[in-house]
Amino acid sequence: GRRPTQNRTTPKDTTKRVKLTSRLEPAMRRCKNGALRLRLLTLANGAGRRRRRRLQFSTFTIADIPEVKEAEMCAKRGDWGGALQLLERATMVLSSVPEMKLQTMSRTADIYQKQGNISKEISVRQSLMEVAAAEPGCQQYVPGAVRAASIALLRGGEVDKAIMYNIEALQDLKDPLARLESEIVAAVILTHHPRRNNEVLGIIDGVVEECQMERPARGGGGRGDNDNDDQELQVAHCVGEMVRVRYYHHHSRDIDDHGTNNQEVSSSTVTAAAAAGPALAEAYSLLEGSKDIDGGVPATTTLFGGGFSLEELAGVCLAARGSCYGALEEGSIELEEDCLNKAITRFETIDESKEKGLFYLANTLRSLANLRMRKGDGVVAEGLFRSVLSKLNQLPKSILVADLRVAALRDYAVLLEKMEWNGRSRKPEADKLSLEANMIEKEIFKEGEETNMEQVGLLRNIISFGSITDQWLLNVFGRMPF
Repeated sequence: GRRPTQNRTTPKDTTKRVKLTSRLEPAMRRCKNGALRLRLLTLANGAGRRRRRRLQFSTFTIADIPEVKEAEMCAKRGDWGGALQLLERATMVLSSVPEMKLQTMSRTADIYQKQGNISKEISVRQSLMEVAAAEPGCQQYVPGAVRAASIALLRGGEVDKAIMYNIEALQDLKDPLARLESEIVAAVILTHHPRRNNEVLGIIDGVVEECQMERPARGGGGRGDNDNDDQELQVAHCVGEMVRVRYYHHHSRDIDDHGTNNQEVSSSTVTAAAAAGPALAEAYSLLEGSKDIDGGVPATTTLFGGGFSLEELAGVCLAARGSCYGALEEGSIELEEDCLNKAITRFETIDESKEKGLFYLANTLRSLANLRMRKGDGVVAEGLFRSVLSKLNQLPKSILVADLRVAALRDYAVLLEKMEWNGRSRKPEADKLSLEANMIEKEIFKEGEETNMEQVGLLRNIISFGSITDQWLLNVFGRMPF
């Protein structure tokens, strides 16, 4: 009664006998990898007779595609050209699978972002918006695509266009939480508008007020689904206050850029910090109990695409609070140090194998090193700077990491210029660090198309790679939540 061997269905026979769906058929036929062809086939065969085989491949994701795997390896070693070629090939293979096509396009835009090629990044992110809006079943990705395109346009200096994209997106949003997200992004963009930046505080006030009103209306920590809504409102409140602090700091920097005397700049910064510090502290208190007790896994959020944990947000919030205290007069340095140490503890709980967690940790350690340098504790500051450079060595190559390395090397050089060893000045060591920083800067900014110093300054000033808050905004708003 045993079935003859020749009648068994092999993977090769299956590809001939199973009727494919119209969307997956072209992708499968282009793919030359046998295992991948079978997986694409399994996705298409929704009612196949071999149910166990179908379930075996049900976890198939974009990361299973060989070209995408190889592209990630290329990106880690800074081979941008190789990564882009592989992703282009993967995009062609998956042209009939809209969701996977969006993911490969998003990875392409991220590569351009890490490379520092802002014009190419903008082009790909605009295409992402169009594909997400046009393809059936992909409309849920439109808000994330609009956010990422808006931040890319902002970094490229096209502030008016970024605002236009965000306003158009706001008109189509019905969900209150989605509108809060878009309003926060609008506040980030308007901070850099030469004539409309006075609208930012009004937007943030509106966001905070709506969060405070919606929490009691939705249960204010009640049971059931309201718990999730309450958590999202806490996140929106906290991010709104972080954007307020960012606005104040950027405003004080603008005054400095226009040549106003240092006393006025200092007064403006102190006033801003005094206004923003308590509000940010209140927002942070909402996140203090953000850890999930069950399993010790940090709680996550679905806001802004859900690309971060509340533990991560709490760390960034603490670092922002530290920047507020750092702007105040004498007596606040201990408060600043306390916030930075707490932020470091938060970031250390994040898996350090993750790129952004390690980046935040390195950035916060740099802030603490500068604080120790201001306190006159040069030995501790030097140890912290060395730790920063060690952390950065563990990260994949990118313009973001390289630019933070430049900032850390220059800060370290400032410290060494003031130090001595056995009666000898350490200025020669400082000069070597400054030279290394200059060489890295020339190297990283020739990778992309934008090599002139005006564009380099634009990229740095709008989304500062050295600012922990800005880096978090770039990670959350400036990339698709895949």
